[in-house]
Amino acid sequence: MVSTEDLIRVIKERFENKLKEKPELAKFDERILIKLTNGDRVYIILSQGKVNVGKGDIEQPTAEVEADLETLYKVYVSEMSLIAAMIRRKVRPKGSVRTLFKIRSLLFG
Repeated sequence: MVSTEDLIRVIKERFENKLKEKPELAKFDERILIKLTNGDRVYIILSQGKVNVGKGDIEQPTAEVEADLETLYKVYVSEMSLIAAMIRRKVRPKGSVRTLFKIRSLLFG
């Protein structure tokens, strides 16, 4: 069974690897809140080329995602496509879809 901490670990690894591969992504300054269906919340803060990922709330997120924990984990470890997860309504963007689109390769790709 996947835990919220497992998800946080894979998100952090993904972001750190993507930032190394594509230094131009360091210009993003975003605050993303993921609301999990199990009640947990995970935040992602991108600022000055660094990523901070943790459990809890953040004020004034620039974008939000509602998601099922198991499904989102599968998306991050490439066991399921983001499109399939969205079609099944297991991952739902909220707030600034433009922001999520702008950083989609960091978040999910």
